[in-house]
Amino acid sequence: MKKIMLFILVFSSCIGLAKAQNQDSTALQISGSADLYYKYDFALSDTNKRAGTNPNPDYPNNTLGNKLNELDFSMLDLRLKKRVGKTTFFSDLAFGARTDNKSNNPQNSFKIQNLYLTHQFTKELAVSAGAMYKFQSFERITPVDNFNYSMSKSYELTFANSFQRAGGIKVNYAFSDKINWTVGLYNSVDAKAADDGIASLTGYWVSDFCTQLFVHPIDNLDISAAYWREGQTVNGTHTNLQVKYSPISSLKLGLDATSFSAKDSALGTSGTSFKSLVFYAQKSICKGYSIGARYEYNERTEKTYSPSYTTGYYNIFTLTSNVKLGPLSLKQEIMVENTNKGNTNSLYHDKSGNASFGATQLVLAAVYAF
Repeated sequence: MKKIMLFILVFSSCIGLAKAQNQDSTALQISGSADLYYKYDFALSDTNKRAGTNPNPDYPNNTLGNKLNELDFSMLDLRLKKRVGKTTFFSDLAFGARTDNKSNNPQNSFKIQNLYLTHQFTKELAVSAGAMYKFQSFERITPVDNFNYSMSKSYELTFANSFQRAGGIKVNYAFSDKINWTVGLYNSVDAKAADDGIASLTGYWVSDFCTQLFVHPIDNLDISAAYWREGQTVNGTHTNLQVKYSPISSLKLGLDATSFSAKDSALGTSGTSFKSLVFYAQKSICKGYSIGARYEYNERTEKTYSPSYTTGYYNIFTLTSNVKLGPLSLKQEIMVENTNKGNTNSLYHDKSGNASFGATQLVLAAVYAF
């Protein structure tokens, strides 16, 4: 933690210098964010409090880490961008629990989210190479990029690997200011093989393919369609449709539909298929204050060795209030979740530690962007 705090102080001193530089786009650009949160789970019992354990550690809201009923640091994000001629260098470094909630010590987690070069060959054609996100998602890990403080559970479940960067190369071609197309080839990010101790499978190269089409047919309407295939042991194909529409300047609407079809692994490991729908609505009430609602439906079908099939349906509602004070955003959020009673793999627990079919959590957060 001392090293992280020292790192923060050093970069904070650099920020003032960078801001004072000429605003020339070729200058080194430094930006980022930091955030704190307080999370309360209504299933938190006195036993949980004394033991410091989370009754619902995996689901919901696991991107915030497992700390409950106390103030905690979530994430520090540092971004560097530098352009030299037609080539741009970009790095995105992340520290904290939000970057990796599954590690034994998520508070001290560190990840390189992006580290790549982009060369603009022509006005229409750009090629990027390095470590980067496989596809452009509706939400991001970094909280300053999202309206809701907590991430969509559909993204956590369906796009777990896509949020993590993968080494590869992508080509983007802009047909016009209304249509552009991206195609990429990436190394597989196969955490499952590593967890299973299958070291020989962790080095597969260029096993993932992704393509995404962006369309801007009319003013205030953006549509994106993506398809990508996972290689190695996590075999399967994703399809995704995103729609963003703003009928008036103070109202933003969004839709995200996703389907992932898992194939049987050559090793016989289990596979999970997903279907999800996420709806967004955000309304600006006045200058500096807005509210947003998010509803998501997620369906999971798991196949095991038997083979047997387990289907779980999750309904999740998130209400977020956002007070913006310059670079500081204060967010108040409540999440209400439930699953079908036939879901034998429900990840919820009640105050007694027994399996449950729902959970409610309250989150208060402060997000500072620089």
